[in-house]
Amino acid sequence: KRFDDAKVAFQYVLDNSTDPNMDKRAEKFIEYTLDRKALEAKRSNWFFVDGVLGLMYDSNIILADDQLTRNNDVTDENGWRFLAQLSPKVRPYYSESDEINISLNLTTLKSFDDGFGSNDVAATADPIVVGLNVPWTHRTTLSGKGFFFDLTPAYETIIMDLDGTGNATITNSIKLSMNNTLVINKNWIAKADYSFASNDSNILGDEEGADSISGAIKFSSIFILNKDLERYLIPEFSYRTNDATSSIYAFNRVDLGVTYTSSIFDKFMWNNRVAYFLANYESTRVDNNYTLSTGVSARINSNWNWGLTGTYIINDSTTNRYNKYTIVNTFSFSYYVS
Repeated sequence: KRFDDAKVAFQYVLDNSTDPNMDKRAEKFIEYTLDRKALEAKRSNWFFVDGVLGLMYDSNIILADDQLTRNNDVTDENGWRFLAQLSPKVRPYYSESDEINISLNLTTLKSFDDGFGSNDVAATADPIVVGLNVPWTHRTTLSGKGFFFDLTPAYETIIMDLDGTGNATITNSIKLSMNNTLVINKNWIAKADYSFASNDSNILGDEEGADSISGAIKFSSIFILNKDLERYLIPEFSYRTNDATSSIYAFNRVDLGVTYTSSIFDKFMWNNRVAYFLANYESTRVDNNYTLSTGVSARINSNWNWGLTGTYIINDSTTNRYNKYTIVNTFSFSYYVS
């Protein structure tokens, strides 16, 4: 944990080397030692605030009533959407093997027309999401390999103005998730995540039809493709089910996806993702959804990051067909108090 000594050693290499490859690796190790030093300092902190501020252009803001009732192509409002997320967190307990956090999560979207004027129709698609999470993290070894899990009970409320008459609570959910991470070797990290939820919903006057018990399982891996930690391949598979009272809301869904991430121009990360899901509803609805996205991100300083992502979606459905694209510009931040 002698981070300052390591930084001085790598800085000497950087100042005196004439080998460009050696210079590049020294820069990477300096950045790594600074990150590790910040992580060690962060362990003694008890209060954290993370958040995201974003501006999105959405070519087709899909409305809740479209998803439920329309039987043809869904073509709705296009325009700008402002995104804000805030997650204050306190950590009352921390040790080398365990920690407990209490986190309040707030998310909101606000839609505008192309000229940033009000759009009452698109505004019915804007949620306010309030959640309370209490994750317990445990770190240990499994067969000699690094392993940790997060066990998180949570409560979440979604508030929307679905019919233009004013905000109302549409869903209250009690959730439990368990996320498991195993470090197989220096180039392979495996993850298995499980989640369950009990959802009490009132959607467009239907007070019982959307009530459900939902569950999901997700397997993913992170493959590190080069020794400089610049390229990653992340395949994913998930299965989820929503056992709702009404067949309109009851479905089974399979997701497949792969993400490739690479460092470019030294300071930027380039992210590319291809994803597909098949959703089968107990009603006659079947969705085949294809997503392609690409984006770049960069660290501005130790507290702020910037990202720009473009996404194109094709939803080939028996009842809700649509194509859309989004362009999202985000600034994310993270602060802590010792």
